[in-house]
Amino acid sequence: MDLTGQLQDYRTLDKLHKQVHGEVAAGTRKNTALLVQYSPTFTVGRNTKPEDVPNKDVPVIEVNRGGSVTWHGPGQLVCYPIVKLPQPLDVIRFIRAVEQVVIDTLEPYGIHAQRIAGRAGAWVLKPGVIDKKIAAIGIHTARGASMHGFALNVNPTFSDFARIIPCGLADAWVTSMNEQGCHETVDSMRAPVIAGLRRNLDTPYFRGEKQGQEGENVYTS
Repeated sequence: MDLTGQLQDYRTLDKLHKQVHGEVAAGTRKNTALLVQYSPTFTVGRNTKPEDVPNKDVPVIEVNRGGSVTWHGPGQLVCYPIVKLPQPLDVIRFIRAVEQVVIDTLEPYGIHAQRIAGRAGAWVLKPGVIDKKIAAIGIHTARGASMHGFALNVNPTFSDFARIIPCGLADAWVTSMNEQGCHETVDSMRAPVIAGLRRNLDTPYFRGEKQGQEGENVYTS
């Protein structure tokens, strides 16, 4: 479900997010991905410290995901893969698959995103340079289905990031595809992200299929 054509209000979109999640959890909707580009907003996860919350001239919204404070806004492609997870629940396997979506999406552009043990997200690591996160990842599960997802920095400005400690990590910073020399846009990155979703999440395991059962692509633009 592509909602990147105009900037979305976080609170308004959150209602749709919860509605779609409820339908996927109830089995009345197939696994669905929401693609979103927000108007400037800070969201604070369950691990946010009071001193990490910025001044509120930009909306600050508490959310039910893990992690600390992060920014959403123009130039950032947010993807919520809402998936009915197989039982027994393996949240770590799902998080790793979501990370792989980002890694696979960026590789053709010459950006070798990596995981860091103990730190969620996709990172660009270079010798002698502070670790930089190119995509934040935060996941919540309820009623056996996932919520939230990842935020890929395509070509945002970093002025609002400078007002926070992104994801509560004082010894790291953020980067973007643009900063890494790839002059893409949110619009041009929709199809690559959808392809990454299909490759990593539209699989027999995440469709809950038995061995030998054929399925169909459910992540569409």
